[in-house]
Amino acid sequence: MIQIQQLLYFQKVAETKSMNKASALLYVTQPNLSKQMQNLEKDLKVILFERTNKGIVLTEAGKRLLDYTKAIVRQVELVNSISVENPVKYLSVSAYPDPANRHFLERYYRKNRESNGEILLDEQRIDAILANVESMHAEIGIIQYNQQQKKQLFSMIRNKNLEFHETVHDTWYAYMGNAHPLYGRAQVNIRELLQYPVLRAKDDFFSSLNYFHEIDGISFLEFKKHIFSNNVFTQIHMLRNTDAFSFGTNFVPDDYGNFGIRIVPIENCNVDVTLGWIKRKNETLSPEAREFTEIMEEFFRERETNT
Repeated sequence: MIQIQQLLYFQKVAETKSMNKASALLYVTQPNLSKQMQNLEKDLKVILFERTNKGIVLTEAGKRLLDYTKAIVRQVELVNSISVENPVKYLSVSAYPDPANRHFLERYYRKNRESNGEILLDEQRIDAILANVESMHAEIGIIQYNQQQKKQLFSMIRNKNLEFHETVHDTWYAYMGNAHPLYGRAQVNIRELLQYPVLRAKDDFFSSLNYFHEIDGISFLEFKKHIFSNNVFTQIHMLRNTDAFSFGTNFVPDDYGNFGIRIVPIENCNVDVTLGWIKRKNETLSPEAREFTEIMEEFFRERETNT
C-alpha cells in the first residue's frame, strides 16, 4: 500500500533531481530513500525515474504522479491545519478569462481577509481548465461555452469524470472603443463588422469550433482580419485606440465601460453562451470552493435583480 511518506519523499526527489540532495533535505540515508522509491515503483508497477548524466529525470508516469502528489500534499497540509487556532484556507480555481472573475475573487477575499492561506485564480482556455480540474491542479473550474461547443465539451466532461453546474446565460456582443467607426451605434449588423479586424485570443480546440457559427447568415470564416493577443491590457489598448473589435458577453458591462469601451448588441445574434462551473464527480467541495461558487451565483442573482 502506498504511504503518504513515500509521496513526500518522491516529491522531494523529483524537485531536487537527486537522491543525495533529497536524502539530505529529508534527513534520511540515501540507501533508505532509494529503497523507498523502488518500493513505490513496485507498488505502482511503473518506472518513475530515469538516471542521466545531469541527474534524475521523471518519466511520463513520474510526471503524472508528481501532479497528483502535489495535490495530495496540499490536502495533507490542510488536514494538519485543522487543529490550528487560525486554520489555513486554500482556494484553487481555473477560470475562463472574463472580467466577472475579478468580482468573484474580490468578494471571496473580502469575506476571508482575516484568514491565513492561499488564493489561486488561474485564467485559462476551456481545454486547459478541464485538464486542471481533472488533475487536481484546481478544485473547480469556471467555463463558458456556446451551442457549437456543447456536444464536444460535455463529451470531454463525462470522459474526465467531471460534472457541470450551470449558472447563467447570455449572448455575444461587439466590443469597441471610441476609435471605431461604429462606436456610437445602438446596435450593429454582422455584415458591417466584416471589414474590421477581430481581436481575440489564439485558437484552441473549442474556440476553433466557432468557425461553424453563423450570425444572420454570415459565417465566421468570412472574417479575414484577425489580431491575436492573450493579454487583457493589450486587448483593452487595441479596442480603445484602433478600429479592431471583439466578440464577448455582457456579464459585467461596467468593467469595459470604465475604459471607454462599449458593448454593442449585434442584430439577429442567435449565439447562446452558458457560464457555469465544473468539479470532479462524486467529490465533496471544500468549504472554500463551496463559498466561491455561492459567491458566483449570488453575483448573478444581484445582476439580474438590478437590470
